[in-house]
Amino acid sequence: MEEKDTPEINSSSKATLIFFMLVTLSFLIIAFAGHLITINWGINPAQLLPTSFFYLWLAIAIGVILLVYLKAESIGLYEKFTPYIWGNKRLIGRTFLIIALLGIFVIFRFEAHLLGNGYIRISNFAQRSKPVFRWFEFGGTFIPYILYQILNAVGIAKETAAEWGYQIVSFISGIAFAAILLSIAEIISKEIRKRFHFVLLILVTGLSLSFFGAVEVYSLLLPLAALFVLYLIKLFKEKSHKYLLILWIITVAGLFINLQFITAIPAALYATICYRRRFKGGLSQIGLTLAFSSIIIGALIVYLMAGNSIAIEKNILFFSGKSPEINYGLFSLHHVIDIINLLILMMPLVPVFFMLKFGIMRNYAKDNILVAIHILAAAQFAYLFILDPRIGMAREIFTMEYLLSGMIFLCGYILFGENGSKILPLKYTAIIAPVSFVLILPALAVHLSSSLAVASLDNFLIYNETKYEPALLAMRDYYYLKGNYSEADRREQLINPRAKGVFESQLVNDLYANERVDEAFAYATRLVERDPYNATYRMQLGNLLKHFRKYSEARREFETAIELDPYRADLYHFLSELYREIKMETECLKVLQTAEKVDPENPTILVDLAGYYYRAGIFNRADFYAEQAIQIDKGRAHAYMYKGLISEKNGNSKRALEYYYKFLELGERFPEVTFIQKRINEIELQERGVIP
Repeated sequence: MEEKDTPEINSSSKATLIFFMLVTLSFLIIAFAGHLITINWGINPAQLLPTSFFYLWLAIAIGVILLVYLKAESIGLYEKFTPYIWGNKRLIGRTFLIIALLGIFVIFRFEAHLLGNGYIRISNFAQRSKPVFRWFEFGGTFIPYILYQILNAVGIAKETAAEWGYQIVSFISGIAFAAILLSIAEIISKEIRKRFHFVLLILVTGLSLSFFGAVEVYSLLLPLAALFVLYLIKLFKEKSHKYLLILWIITVAGLFINLQFITAIPAALYATICYRRRFKGGLSQIGLTLAFSSIIIGALIVYLMAGNSIAIEKNILFFSGKSPEINYGLFSLHHVIDIINLLILMMPLVPVFFMLKFGIMRNYAKDNILVAIHILAAAQFAYLFILDPRIGMAREIFTMEYLLSGMIFLCGYILFGENGSKILPLKYTAIIAPVSFVLILPALAVHLSSSLAVASLDNFLIYNETKYEPALLAMRDYYYLKGNYSEADRREQLINPRAKGVFESQLVNDLYANERVDEAFAYATRLVERDPYNATYRMQLGNLLKHFRKYSEARREFETAIELDPYRADLYHFLSELYREIKMETECLKVLQTAEKVDPENPTILVDLAGYYYRAGIFNRADFYAEQAIQIDKGRAHAYMYKGLISEKNGNSKRALEYYYKFLELGERFPEVTFIQKRINEIELQERGVIP
């Protein structure tokens, strides 16, 4: 039965007029505003379309909006399909919907993984003997890894298996998300059309990008967010203890997938307080206070921890900018415009959403569901706002999607929940989903088309020069895996002239190699001052400080580098070298054992361990690690040196000579050459019966 307009709406057309003005404004922003501002990565997808496609899209968009204007009173979309979703044919309809969505996700899946750290994720599985599972995203990495292992075990190449491991999780997440949306829609409204439009509206937001085969760790967060909202609503509607328990189980599961799900805790706390009050009428002031206090206290704790941890400091924004982007702070114009770009990319009708949000304010005291979802959205947005998009927000879309899911669910609930018609009648709100779909098409086309995605990234780099290195590396990896080696090489060659600090970092190495140590030290110091969060720069400065025998300062630089990037084995190598040099062998072993856990097949660390055990006189262990290093990398000169020394000590002079000569062949410039040459001379003299 169609919902009747309220007297409030009938008495004034002001809200309707504002609504249509904002729809028109949203269209104009998407179609033309990309030319008006420099920072426009979320606003400009339409301008990146080929000219013919742009005009085709423009005609379709204008046609849909005109249809809205002219037929708003009578338009009744998708009426023929509703029985297959909510009626007696729902099994057939929903099965077809799931299959259709899966087909869309697979057919139009990402081929270029330029968003997020896609190629780093692939290499983490395919190129490391022990993949990195960061504690704050453990589940989001571990589940794709299980699929990778299965695919690789049946003969699929490592890189392909790694890619598909993530993509299968992405596809499944999309199907699960859609299925949960159907359940949410069913409980927020008794009217079938409202349910249908709720589902369609959420599906045509930027959240759907994660379901087209995204190679990232965040895809599973979206169905969990939907499940959280589902049981949040069920708890308030049915007031059952089991739903409160399920709500907290979902929260724990979300935290297992990714730490971002900590933003669900304030809403869960509010729901818990309301349950303890037995859902007495009106808002829970204690619940509100606890929920919003937890958001504020959480942010304060993060900033306090940042004072003692450069790794945390690296990933959050401050009022003033940080090196190397001193103009990118919390409330800087660049950051604010980035947020606006993100909002428009994710929700093309974001101006309409804010109109609806403020229009529903009077109903907050009557609707605890609205309050709880709003708390979720506020906590997520606070997390998003302080997060430093290290590789650029345009490439961090997957990172940000979950953090905008609460806002998008809030929009859907405001429009199609119990109080939706108090702002606009259904005949108007029902057209939001199709208009939103038309307006988001350019963004979907740009990000899902490899050539357009590359063009978009090139455009982004024009005004984000500090993001050159990770972006060019991602494009290099894309072209390399596609077999376009010349373009992959060209992209890599662009890093030195374009990426700030890369040329100077190489210069530090060259100057040091040519014994121009003072100049190398000056460059290394400036690099760390320019970008204190770069682990490589810290490592270089640490090595130069070690050269000048400033061991405590060098140690501090190495430890800071490891804190910034704890999964790089070379950083542990240099710290162990420092401990070896100052005769702190116990500390040296501890560092090397940690490095072995991080990367158990790293030949440099294996050689370091061989060296430690040789110095300690534990020759069988030294021989074991040297042999392991040779099996992995036959070019490791020092592994042959240790094998030779151990063979000589075991009385096998002939074998020792073979290893020594191999060492000289591979490491003719190493400082140990003089010593090994002396050992060779002594052995050969002994074999001739001449005692030196």
